[in-house]
Amino acid sequence: MKTLSIAGAKRRFFRCPAGRSALLTLLAAGSLLLVSGQSARAIQVDLSLNLLYEVPTNPNSAGAWQLVAKSDGSGIAALRVLLNDNAVSPGLMAPMGTVNSSNPAGFSQRYIIDRGSYSELFIAQPATPTTPETGVFYGFGTLQNGAPNFPGKPGGSNSIGPSLTTLTGVPGLPWAPGDVLGEAAWNTAAIVATGTFAAGQLPDFFSSGSETHIASTYTSIGTLTTIGATSMPSATTITTIVRDNLMGLAGDFNLDGAVNAADYTVWRDTLTLTVPNGTGADGSGNGVIDQADYDIWKMNFGAPAMMGPAVGANSVPEASSLLLLLAAAAPLGIAKYSGKTRLSARNGKKPQSR
Repeated sequence: MKTLSIAGAKRRFFRCPAGRSALLTLLAAGSLLLVSGQSARAIQVDLSLNLLYEVPTNPNSAGAWQLVAKSDGSGIAALRVLLNDNAVSPGLMAPMGTVNSSNPAGFSQRYIIDRGSYSELFIAQPATPTTPETGVFYGFGTLQNGAPNFPGKPGGSNSIGPSLTTLTGVPGLPWAPGDVLGEAAWNTAAIVATGTFAAGQLPDFFSSGSETHIASTYTSIGTLTTIGATSMPSATTITTIVRDNLMGLAGDFNLDGAVNAADYTVWRDTLTLTVPNGTGADGSGNGVIDQADYDIWKMNFGAPAMMGPAVGANSVPEASSLLLLLAAAAPLGIAKYSGKTRLSARNGKKPQSR
């Protein structure tokens, strides 16, 4: 298993040989498919940039990032995502392979382009049918433990679409093995790309004027020799969210950055109350203020923020384990963009619109 390197990470990009003009040509070619088989039904594509900090109690530490996507319909056909320049060492993880011995299958059209202040990630599936089989992977972004429908798919994986008997060379299956941050709502999100970020640098989505995200999805499933209809870009809404594995200082019930007598007062004044899991003095995350929460406060008494204190039963997996998970998990037109939210795992805080 290959792990993602954090220390001394340098910016590395795959460059499109012909630059932006080649990408625009590809988008234009893909749009021909939409003209003949597009659907006007509203479709939503949800993007999550998952930040996995090396030290989950320190938001200034280095870490790894993971871009995942889920969608309505029958899976993602093409996707263009912009990330700021703090998301370094990007590598595309969307699956691809070969059918009919030489025809591309899956997300074989792919580019990462360094645009200075941001990077442009692009993946797309075949826009024209091939014979005797067309290598489209349906269900990317809609199926947990997803895989193309072919004889070599992993045991227990889920597939939709025609059986591709000639498909070979598809690494990284299954896609969407489950959310790395443990949120069931994101279990069907497929891994699009991974990378790293340096200490003190915050990866985020990038959007400026006409430079924004683009997506198209399949609204129907094709046959071995036809490609399913795809969504109109103007009818595709894209949402973004940044999530992370940051955790609050265990025992810091009043969120003042230290574990002290004031936190004991919060625990004492709310003892026996039922609260949303992980909020207030519920250090154990069981939804009840009880003795377990006192024990967590006592265990961490005197600890300042960002010192990596001992934690209780509500601790998240260590960053090293999450990085291993990341390594293993390893046209169009402007879509409607609904803005982005940021969600931190710490203290049960809800995401806020930005």
